[in-house]
Amino acid sequence: MKVEEILQQLTPERVQEEIKKIQEVQLPAEIQGWVEEYEKVGERNEFIWKWTYVGLKEVTLPVVSEQYKESIITSKLSSIILNVLFDDLADKIKNKTLLENSITFCLSRSNSREDLKLDPFIFKKEDRKYINLIGDIWGFLNDTIEKLPRHKEFKDVFLYDYN
Repeated sequence: MKVEEILQQLTPERVQEEIKKIQEVQLPAEIQGWVEEYEKVGERNEFIWKWTYVGLKEVTLPVVSEQYKESIITSKLSSIILNVLFDDLADKIKNKTLLENSITFCLSRSNSREDLKLDPFIFKKEDRKYINLIGDIWGFLNDTIEKLPRHKEFKDVFLYDYN
């Protein structure tokens, strides 16, 4: 299909219909929880995560086993939320110390809360909420990925993006 043909299909009614479809999407429970927590600290609303979820379902390769498809999509969306949190720290909040602590925590071997160094004299309450959410999503993401076949084989590839 040519771009012109696609654009001809984009009537205001069609756009509204597609928006309504996305608004009606039910996110997996884990993701819904992250979305609700994100909305306490971030600016994006639930629509963007539903739209992303729909997109991930569309672009997930057909070679992915049905047994793991939902888990992989949930992992991808969790990773996207995590990346948005990092992006917010760098571009919107502009808190280098908080960003560095978040990255250090995620890449540390122990992933224990002590790695966060959440000194109440350095980090405001809102900062601590933000970094704790990053830690929670990171933990969930790692737990989910560890259950997938060939995890050990591809773990370094996964971590490469965050390094």
